[in-house]
Amino acid sequence: KSEQWQEALHLLYMMEHDKRGPRPDLFSFNTAMAACEGSGRWQTCVLLLEASIQRGLQPDVVSYNTILSSARGEWQRAISFLEDLISGEGPKANI
Repeated sequence: KSEQWQEALHLLYMMEHDKRGPRPDLFSFNTAMAACEGSGRWQTCVLLLEASIQRGLQPDVVSYNTILSSARGEWQRAISFLEDLISGEGPKANI
């Protein structure tokens, strides 16, 4: 289980660079973020979120829930993400 995040990143990399296969979409990035979150790699989750945005993808509630969950123990980081969500810079939540 501790290596799942590495496998998820490898698959995402392969999707990005193999011109014959599907391009990574938000579901692909969210899945990779979830694998990193499960291994306590919040910094990698942030990098994946930023990479998805750079590719023109709009993070959704799943993206931000994963980021918040990965930031456990990093409460200042979690508050920053919540502020982005509340200010409208984040996804529109369906509550």
